[in-house]
Amino acid sequence: MELKRAAGLSPGEVLTQLASAPTGLSAEEAARRLREEGANAVRSHGPRPWRVLLRQLESPLLLLLVSPR
Repeated sequence: MELKRAAGLSPGEVLTQLASAPTGLSAEEAARRLREEGANAVRSHGPRPWRVLLRQLESPLLLLLVSPR
């Protein structure tokens, strides 16, 4: 269900559309959805330390911090 659509529904209607309940899913239903849909996780990338450092060094705010007073 799209977030925009869910925002226009009552909480009970959202739960009905998602085949859920206020107490959550049963263990069996959760296991089934995990098997069929996969984990509910966002893929992340590992930060590259050198790129982070270079990006920070390019910031004009850094000049303000290191400039003599």
